[in-house]
Amino acid sequence: MHLLTVTSSSGSNAEKPPQKKKKVHGPRPLSLLLLPDELSLNCLARVPRCYHPSVSMVSTALRRLIASPAIYVERSLLRRTEHVLYVALRSCVTETPRWYTLNLKPFGQAYGVNHSLVPVPSFPPVPSWGMSIFTVGSEIYVIGGCVNEKMVSTVFVIDCPSYTCRFLPNMKQARACAAAGIVGGKLYVIGGCKPRSSNWVEAFDLKTQTWETVTGLNKVEMYEKMIRSFLIDDKIYLMDRKSSFVYDPKEGRLERDPLLNGQWSVGSCVIEDKLYSFGRRNTIWEFDTLGRVWRQVRGLEDLPDKAEGSKMVNYGGKLVILVNLQEHSTEIWYTEIELERREGGEVWGTILLSTRVLASEAFSPVVASLLRRRDLTTRVMHLSSVTSSSGANAEESPKKLHDDNDAPSSLLLLPDEISLNCLARVPRCYYPWVSLVSTTLRRLIASPEIYTERSARRRTEHVLYIALRPYCTRTLEWYTLNLIKPSFGQEEIKHRLVPVPSFPLVPYWGMSIVVVGSEMYFLGGSVDDSFVSTAFVIDCPSYTCRSLPNMKQERGCAAAGIVDGKLYVIGGCDPLSPNWVEAFDLKTQTWETVRGLSDVEVYEKTIRSFVMDDKICIMDRDSSFVYDPKDGVLERDLLLNKQWRVGSCVIDDKLYSFDQENILWEFDPVSRVWTRVKGLEDLPGVRDVTKMANCGGKIAILCNVEKCSTEIWYTEIGLERREGGEAWGTILWSGLVLASEGFSTIVRSLSVSF
Repeated sequence: MHLLTVTSSSGSNAEKPPQKKKKVHGPRPLSLLLLPDELSLNCLARVPRCYHPSVSMVSTALRRLIASPAIYVERSLLRRTEHVLYVALRSCVTETPRWYTLNLKPFGQAYGVNHSLVPVPSFPPVPSWGMSIFTVGSEIYVIGGCVNEKMVSTVFVIDCPSYTCRFLPNMKQARACAAAGIVGGKLYVIGGCKPRSSNWVEAFDLKTQTWETVTGLNKVEMYEKMIRSFLIDDKIYLMDRKSSFVYDPKEGRLERDPLLNGQWSVGSCVIEDKLYSFGRRNTIWEFDTLGRVWRQVRGLEDLPDKAEGSKMVNYGGKLVILVNLQEHSTEIWYTEIELERREGGEVWGTILLSTRVLASEAFSPVVASLLRRRDLTTRVMHLSSVTSSSGANAEESPKKLHDDNDAPSSLLLLPDEISLNCLARVPRCYYPWVSLVSTTLRRLIASPEIYTERSARRRTEHVLYIALRPYCTRTLEWYTLNLIKPSFGQEEIKHRLVPVPSFPLVPYWGMSIVVVGSEMYFLGGSVDDSFVSTAFVIDCPSYTCRSLPNMKQERGCAAAGIVDGKLYVIGGCDPLSPNWVEAFDLKTQTWETVRGLSDVEVYEKTIRSFVMDDKICIMDRDSSFVYDPKDGVLERDLLLNKQWRVGSCVIDDKLYSFDQENILWEFDPVSRVWTRVKGLEDLPGVRDVTKMANCGGKIAILCNVEKCSTEIWYTEIGLERREGGEAWGTILWSGLVLASEGFSTIVRSLSVSF
């Protein structure tokens, strides 16, 4: 795709009268832009994915088409799908894996093919270890694993084009390090639990979406956890820490296979129903399950030295190896091998490429442990569709898409520190447009440093996050409110709720959330229908998590708030528990039990809580209470309970809440008086599912105007205090922000600043 600009030469000749220069755009890009979307998608689907970042910079119309899911449907229909390599790295067993994808730079071919691993920040979180992963088309199945040092029975599928998850019914048995494979339309999961378990083998019918226990297996002594598994000829091959086994789902037989165990190592993969594995002395061997023979792959004398944590994968029929060549190295190397079968059945390999694909600048604690060889894992799938947000092929193109005399060039020539200083002063709503100017600006806007600069320059803005739970599901979908500034010639400001697919997984209900600056603190909640004691923090600019020490007590639907540098968590468990109130010191990072509270009858689960005047106000299903951490007193507050509803928020130490007649009330904890907020006669109708938030001193209201409506409306109210202390409200904006196919419950509405 070329963008041509031609200037008339008539004005450059001094002998002719001066004429106005005219720019004439070449017809080729315009002809594509003028086509209907269906034809444009058909053309773009034939372009290799590695060129998509460059094409998307030509115009916003092409960028919209490149980013749409429809282009990958078109690629599948035209049989233009490509293989994409995903790599998961982690620094330690307890850390959530970080996902990367292999990026091929097309314009580097003039100087040799250039590959690199680029991060995929929008990849959904997976268990820190022990999950079983296998791929089917463009989907990744994630089975079991360990969450907070406990095995789980959850199963979910990640759709790589959109990086969205869908959950399957839970297994009957919690598992970690299990073997898995699909045979005859059923997903089989083997082991990863005690061998004596009655559900040691389970099968999931992909049509009926139900699990069933597989019984009648012959008894074979095996270890609890599997190290490696693969599927060949409708049989599942397993490796534990001592031996190898073969499971035939059709015959229901599980047998030991000593011959398979001869050369099979963790670094292995399957290509055309043959197993390839690292052997001794840095050799690669092929195992034919029919001939029952191991053969050495010839022609690989120059193969780089392998490390213990090397991983192999089938990459479109080619053998790919990822490895750290030296212990504690900050570099990951990529080797691509093409296989050829010659006369006599010998297998020969040719090294097509061997290059460094990931390197860090220095040894930091994260980088050093991230590249430990035993913690390097790879997964690959044949993708029928991949979105541009995946991070694949996100490298910048060396081709310029603007003239050297264009205005952006002055900013692009500045050092990054000065450019960040300038960009930090630009409102965030303009960042999507600025990022289209060049890849340099896109890199700066996507960097965490810009938010540090915004904080230092006091240019932080409030960002509204909304958690929705679709009807009859056990997952939360996170959205953020996007302010769309008016374009030229338009005056109307529009708001839209846009999905945040990279938001980390959180418990689907019962968790307590406290916002501090740009961070959200998540406490407890329900996982697999059981309350947990976990606590973690999500950094919203980067959507990364850091774990806090666990609470002493498992909780769900607890009250929480921060007072004087301590995070207090109240209730959400048996009121007779000695740890009914706990406090987390943000400096020492330790939990302590708070004792000596007065005996006040409070239900186990709380409905709403907030901090006002250094006191934590709590609502259960029957009454309201106030907890003073300084005095250690918990008291019932009947006056607070008079108008307080779930749809409420606190602004400037005053509580705002709706009543059943659609009237907004204000509560002053000092004067102990409820007063009506005037001037809101035209306020849209609200319901019990209404959620309110303090968004920079303004009241943000989200609600379904009608019961079971698929539409969510947003109303923004500005507050003003007039003479006599009366509070008046002004509706600044009200309109539809989300229309979905099905009904969703508004679970949370949170305002974060960064």
